[in-house]
Amino acid sequence: MFERLTGIRLAALGRLGRTAMLVSLLALLAALAVSVSDVIKYPGEDLRPKVTGARAMLLGLDPYTYQAGPDTPEELQDYTRVFAHLTRVTYPPTLLALYAPLSPLPFRAQRYFWAAAEWVALLATLLLLTRSLGSQRARVLFFTLACIFFAGGDFWRLHVERGQYYAFVLLLLAGGSFLLLRGRNGPWVQGLPIGFAIALRPTLAVMIPALWLLRLRKPAVSAAGTAALLVVLTLPLAGIRGWLQYQRSVAMLERTILGDKETIRSLGQPYRPPPVIEGHDYSQTAYLRSYTANTSFSWIVPRLLQLRDREAWMAISKVLAFACAAAFLIAALVLGAARRSLRTRAALAIVAALMVDDFLILRVSYADVLLLAPLALLLPALIRQRTPPLFAALLLGGLVLGANLLLVWTPIGWLGPIVRSAAVMLGLVCSCLWLSSFAQPGHRQPLRLREESEEQK
Repeated sequence: MFERLTGIRLAALGRLGRTAMLVSLLALLAALAVSVSDVIKYPGEDLRPKVTGARAMLLGLDPYTYQAGPDTPEELQDYTRVFAHLTRVTYPPTLLALYAPLSPLPFRAQRYFWAAAEWVALLATLLLLTRSLGSQRARVLFFTLACIFFAGGDFWRLHVERGQYYAFVLLLLAGGSFLLLRGRNGPWVQGLPIGFAIALRPTLAVMIPALWLLRLRKPAVSAAGTAALLVVLTLPLAGIRGWLQYQRSVAMLERTILGDKETIRSLGQPYRPPPVIEGHDYSQTAYLRSYTANTSFSWIVPRLLQLRDREAWMAISKVLAFACAAAFLIAALVLGAARRSLRTRAALAIVAALMVDDFLILRVSYADVLLLAPLALLLPALIRQRTPPLFAALLLGGLVLGANLLLVWTPIGWLGPIVRSAAVMLGLVCSCLWLSSFAQPGHRQPLRLREESEEQK
């Protein structure tokens, strides 16, 4: 069963390969056991606003600004709410619609369901991406890295413990890449998962022009159409006003994170409900205390440089985000990226979108799970072309240091998430540009043909 799902032929592996598989599976099982314990103990601090937001939307309330008081039903209370006139819901209506069907259920049942769904999404992604790799060497290496440094990483533990949604976006990106590489479905179908991913996380919309410029135009149109259709489907629930309020809530959140005293004062102090909400005592175990960090470039730079006008910097950083993504794509195109393999072009589009994410005012370290998709896409070419030592050091060094294996017992352990995000992202950017600079023979045939030729060998 394992061989059929992953494509890894265990009987053909040497001692080192079998050891790597054993260590990987043990790390995976250990991470799952710890995660189950976390889900039972902690209520999912970030899941709560998704559920309350979905419930409010179904009731016709504004999920972004509804006010809570003593008469507010328990199902809409959020113990860790910060402001009276702004909820912790900073997600688009499309994401709230994803959580809406189960929102009437007891919160504890939803907690268990969504935690299980996050793990299923990660495992499905792991199998898809491993299977998409052509060689046994690449499959073993990727599976090992993914199990130890992603599934076994502290950021994935936080992802499930908090109740985040990035695993679903990752699965959609992996699914779109898998369909693109296999070549069995038409290009219109290949863009559907990417469109779903963009609808859940709008910052990924940068992938649409990126795919178009990289000569993947039908998948780009399909992705744009799918995302637009999903937005339209949310209008009966949220309306146009819901989308406008979503934009406003994000803008207000930016101001509060930047420390705008006038904005913070205008939002007011929230009503503090009793600590026991839907069977969980938030005063005792609200969330796991662990190393995490805001790895946003827009948040780190003004603090390092001690900038006073942070609001002006925020406006500049938004322009800078798209400018960097555009410069990255232009450089890749000049180097010949549009003529390279499907893997390289898909990775370029994803990395360009994730680059914009790095400039958001708030980017918490559990978003690093999205780095798994471009890493899998680039890995075969990096192995074949003998990656420059600097790029390998950035990728592997970032994963090792970011796992807090070396920093956890030191006073600078909080730097781990920042090191991982910066080093791995820089390694991916450099690798994309490096692979764009020369042809990669043998990559243009569909994945299924490469697998058949490899099995014959």
